[in-house]
Amino acid sequence: MAMNQHVDLFRESTRAEHDILRRYVDTLCEVADAVGDIPLPALQQRLREVHAFLAHQLIPHAEAEDRVIYPLVAMMLGTLEGISAMNRDHLEIGRFAAELAALEQQLSGSRLRTADAKALRRVLYGLAALLRLHLEQEDVYLGLLGAHLGPDAAQAALAALQDATHNAQERTAAADHK
Repeated sequence: MAMNQHVDLFRESTRAEHDILRRYVDTLCEVADAVGDIPLPALQQRLREVHAFLAHQLIPHAEAEDRVIYPLVAMMLGTLEGISAMNRDHLEIGRFAAELAALEQQLSGSRLRTADAKALRRVLYGLAALLRLHLEQEDVYLGLLGAHLGPDAAQAALAALQDATHNAQERTAAADHK
């Protein structure tokens, strides 16, 4: 592979992953919009789909970035301060995911209670807004990192990111089967 192809592959791979995540932000808003308008069993199914996305895609992605990308960005910037907000975003995403799971477990009966509907909308819209902003900020850091990395470092970073994502997904799958 030509020298710049590794850097281009790093940029394209991280951009493609973010495009997938961005499309799901729209799904979060669609589910939030549907709260109270669709039958409870249909809502519960949509919430299970959201949970699967969070647990099997988004959170492993965030864990992989925490392990691989953010340390590289910190080295590039010469400080951890530049990435501290991004780390906090990941913690907040995890908090939203846990709150959504707890709300989902509380749903019972044949009708959605008003308080549950409000809480679900708050969490879903909050998560969507946080993700939208976080992905935009992360794109800036990834663009800078892609411009900063040499071909060998880009190839190593992409491989490490893929490995870290795979490992995080395996941990999640193992936890689901317990």
